[in-house]
Parts: sequence; C-alpha cells; structure tokens
Amino acid sequence: MSNYILDAKDLTKTYEENEKKIAALSQFNLQVAKGKFVSIMGPSGSGKTTLLNILGCLDKPTSGQFMLDGLDITKMKEEELPKIRAEKVGFIFQKFNLIPTLTALENVARARAKTGLEIVKLLGKLSFEEQRTIILVTHDKKMASLSHQMMFLKDGKLLKGEKKGTLETEHMDEFTCPKCGGDISPDFVLCPYCGTKLK
Repeated sequence: MSNYILDAKDLTKTYEENEKKIAALSQFNLQVAKGKFVSIMGPSGSGKTTLLNILGCLDKPTSGQFMLDGLDITKMKEEELPKIRAEKVGFIFQKFNLIPTLTALENVARARAKTGLEIVKLLGKLSFEEQRTIILVTHDKKMASLSHQMMFLKDGKLLKGEKKGTLETEHMDEFTCPKCGGDISPDFVLCPYCGTKLK
C-alpha cells in the first residue's frame, strides 16, 4: 500500500479542438502524503482546472493512473465516482453562489466576513490539527506560501524547483495565539489581541 493519500502517475489529459489534440496535462506526476497542505500555482491555461477536475474525481485522465486513498480512480466506473466524492473529497470554490434570501448588500457583507487569507490560514490549521490533506490552487503567492509545499504548473507539467511553505518550516502555533486564537506573526512577543506572552 502506498504512503500517499494522493498518487498521480503519468497523467495525461487531451482534448480535441478543430480536429487538433490539445494536451491540458502531459505526463503529470504528483504524490501527496496524508495531512499535507500543497499549493499549486500556474498561469492561466497551465492545466490547473483540468488537474483539479481529475483530483476531485469530476473527470478522468486520458491516460495514466490516479490513486486516491488506496483506490484506483482511473479504473472506476462513472457511477461509482459520486460516492467517492461524497466520502473523500471536499471543494471550496473561489466564487460562490449568492444566497437568494439575502439582499445584494447582505451577500457582499457576508463575503467580507472572512478574507481569502484568513480562510487559507484556517485550512492550514485543519491540515495541521486534523491531518486533512489540502490541495490549494491559487495565483496569490502569499496564500500559497502558507502551505507545506509550493508547486508550479506550466503547460500541463509540474516544474522542477518546488519550495517549502511556512507550514513545513515553522510551527502552526506561531500563526495563532495559543490563548485567544488570534492571527499573530512569528516575531510577536505579546499577542496584540489578548496580551498573552508568546516568547
């Protein structure tokens, strides 16, 4: 049995457009251990959406193998995938639907309750405390840096030169106050929210 909860080997996904084959992913390889928070960055058209669709069991690759928690997703029938998504996969979308019972102003106010950065910090905490595996796709370097590992996608392939994020190099308790849970910086001596001595 693999040590990885997510193991993608030689994934290729091609689409046909005007009788031409376009490779959205090409011989893509990715291995993620349980509880790791991985961020993937890449320009538009680099294959990020295609990758997420495959990792989220919404689509299958043209070739290659994708194992999720010991299950070979590439060999599963289409009718088996909804159960896998319900039990093993969760999504947080960048854009979300408006709530029809709220006014436009209330919907906007609800969206500003948590910034993207705060949500990414919460995901990092979830990964650290509950050993949840997180894959974040973003254009924001600051958000990406809060993961264990930063990877870079271009033309359907992972580039060499992945970087360690702050979750790999620092402890989670350096990002939140142990008493009040407020966001703090690693160089704070006192929590600015509750005054707890940190060092």
